[in-house]
Amino acid sequence: MNARENQLMLAYANDIANLHALDWCGQILAAGQNAEFQMLHSIGGSEELPDIEQQMITLQPDLLLTDWPKAGSGEALLHFALRENLRMVFLRWPEFSKINRILILSGGGIHVLRQLWIAQRTAEAYGCPAQVLQIIRAADDGAETAGETTRLQARMLGIHTPFQVAHAPDILSGLAAHIEADDLLVLGAPNHWRLSEFFAFSLPERIARNFSNPLMMLLGSRPKQFRLREIFWPGMINPGLSALSREAAIGQLLDCLIRTEQIPENWRERLLQQAIAREQVCSTAVGSETAFPHITMPVEGGLAGCLGIFPQGVDFAAADGIPCKFVFLFITPDDYYSDYLDLLAQISEKIVHSPVRQQLLNCRTADDILNVLDP
Repeated sequence: MNARENQLMLAYANDIANLHALDWCGQILAAGQNAEFQMLHSIGGSEELPDIEQQMITLQPDLLLTDWPKAGSGEALLHFALRENLRMVFLRWPEFSKINRILILSGGGIHVLRQLWIAQRTAEAYGCPAQVLQIIRAADDGAETAGETTRLQARMLGIHTPFQVAHAPDILSGLAAHIEADDLLVLGAPNHWRLSEFFAFSLPERIARNFSNPLMMLLGSRPKQFRLREIFWPGMINPGLSALSREAAIGQLLDCLIRTEQIPENWRERLLQQAIAREQVCSTAVGSETAFPHITMPVEGGLAGCLGIFPQGVDFAAADGIPCKFVFLFITPDDYYSDYLDLLAQISEKIVHSPVRQQLLNCRTADDILNVLDP
């Protein structure tokens, strides 16, 4: 048990170019929460990474600030932090170069509140303005509503940062049209398994390769018990779909996970074939017009999922012969079964009731659906 009276924010710099920025950011974030701050110096020192990791385990920081993940020691530290379930801030701010604005790239999800607080605190301490940017792609149904949710979350924190919505074919081109050379870009981390296994192909790393700006990436800790909102933010919910087969329905949901950067695009065919093979062995239709196609992967990290609502129904070869209108697709690591079962329990408590299913069919937006499933 941690006996400290105050929170502890810890910074670890392996890249000397980031040392000043990590030290400054750690101090101003600690001051904003009346927390303690410590810097673990390793540059030019004799301590090996396992020794640093042991210090972190002993100190039990509430927040760890460190360098942007790179090959070698950076990736090793990233995997350690994921195993220990640490809240993290990854920073790329070489030589603490001058910035004139903090740009918060908001896509919804579980990191938004932390993004807003840390970005606003950094902007106030640095003496520069902050700006929220939400990029909406043509296929992002419900993204406008997600923007309203972000505004609400900002107001909950007493933050009145300007909010801009931009339409673009993809995130990178939309960002290129709005980012300035002297912006510090703040963004949320990808889900845990993409961060640990496929970071090189994730959106944050693609941004890092395409833009030379200072970057700050935020990773929240995994909750002890998942709420549906931890998995299904508005981009993961797809009302008003139609499909002629369960293969087509699952394919649409995989496309949703690709579009929202939850899984790599080159996984699609393999995951689809795995899901269909499972359906042929035993239908994932469970009654109550609902199916739960589930794919396991031998990777580390978190859990990805999405929901499709098919008002006309899809034949999932259910035992009762009734087409499925509610299809929840989950992709989990092999060792995440307990969390998966918790989510199934939460969903089943709602979906078993006919009035709830009718409410879901009547919903027009992803936010409305979330408010039914997870008020």
